[in-house]
Amino acid sequence: MQAAARGDSRAITAICDGHGPALLHVARAAAADPVRAEAVVVEVVARACADPTRTVAVPTGSLRRELARQTYLYCSRDRPETDRPQPGSALERMARLNETARQQRAAIALVQCGDHSVDDVAELLGLSFPAVAALLTSGLRDLEAADPRPADDSLERRGRV
Repeated sequence: MQAAARGDSRAITAICDGHGPALLHVARAAAADPVRAEAVVVEVVARACADPTRTVAVPTGSLRRELARQTYLYCSRDRPETDRPQPGSALERMARLNETARQQRAAIALVQCGDHSVDDVAELLGLSFPAVAALLTSGLRDLEAADPRPADDSLERRGRV
C-alpha cells in the first residue's frame, strides 16, 4: 500500500488485479446498478491507494477484507431513499423481499469474495448472527438448486458457514 500511495503504478495495478474482481462481485451484490458497482470499486481502491493509513490501520484481517468492507459500506451509504409504501401492502412486501435478496447477495459475496466471517457480516449488515446464517444458508441453497454443476463446499472447509 505504501508503494501505491507513492504512485507506483505496478503496486496500484497489483492491488486492482489482485482484489478488483472480488470487490466488483461485492459491489454488484450490494448495488443493483452494475455501472455504479464499477465506479464504487474504482473509488474505494483509489481512496485506499491515496490514503493507505485508512486501509492498513486495521490490525486484523486482510487487505481484501478491509477493501470489501469499504465497498459494501460505500454502496449502502449511497443507496437512494425510495417512497415508503403502505405497511402491509403488496408493494411493501415486495420492497421487503427486494431488501432481503440484496442482503442475501451481499452476505454471500462478503463471505465468498471479501474474506468475511458470519460475525463480520452480521456486524456490517446490522443483523444478528442467526439472521445472517439464515441468509447465507437459504442463499447458498438457492444457488445450488439453480446451478447444475456439483456443489462447492469451500465455505464449509474454510469454516465460514
